[in-house]
Amino acid sequence: MATLLAEADPNGTAARRYLKTDVIIGVQKGSAGRASIGFRLLQAALHAQTGHMSTETRIAVLPQEPGPLRIETIELPAPVGHEVLVKEFASGICHSQLHQMHSPRRSNVVLGHEATGEVLAVGELVDHVVPGDRVLLTFQPRDLRTTNRQPGISSVELSDGSRAMSPNIFTWSDHTLVDDQYVIKVAPDTPTDVTSIVGCAVLTGAGAVIRAAGVERGQSVAVWGVGGVGLNAIAAARMMGANPIIAVDVDDEKLEL
Repeated sequence: MATLLAEADPNGTAARRYLKTDVIIGVQKGSAGRASIGFRLLQAALHAQTGHMSTETRIAVLPQEPGPLRIETIELPAPVGHEVLVKEFASGICHSQLHQMHSPRRSNVVLGHEATGEVLAVGELVDHVVPGDRVLLTFQPRDLRTTNRQPGISSVELSDGSRAMSPNIFTWSDHTLVDDQYVIKVAPDTPTDVTSIVGCAVLTGAGAVIRAAGVERGQSVAVWGVGGVGLNAIAAARMMGANPIIAVDVDDEKLEL
């Protein structure tokens, strides 16, 4: 096994990256666990040698020191473990990003948590999407059974050698490398623009009505602010049979929608 690993991954790069992933998902104990980890390390090494290579991409970076966003060109490594490499079509812009941009930061930050895209490559532990699939990206796990696997902080290396961080996912980029629990397969003919906000605006607005408030048929609903989240709250209220539904906003153009 050691010889095979040395030949497949002479610099140990894939092994180090996979070990980082394995710490996140939990390491089995005992000789069987060690054998399993060794086999999966070999898989990662061979994947790094023969699979998808690194991908050059542009990414929007919010610097640690106060200042405007800047565009950087970086290299994303090939996906391993539960990682998925996605070429993005469009990304939503959430109001929470404005809060991030106007708040103190401990590091450079990469932003965005909702998008549409196409899968380019997957790690060896990904089993629900394959290259070529059209997908939605979201900050919410697609399956509650995966929530016990914490992917940690997304981190990318910038041109000056520093790093930019994001909790779990980033989408203000041409490509992203994301844990598969935030990747949802959709039909090939799914629109690639307006659906980019499904991963946050739709989930937040509809979730507030259906899950948090538990709105039932015949109940009245008032929604303050009818932007992306508010409009989806109204749509969900209508779907649940609420009546009347009252929209409140200072912008008459939004009310006309």
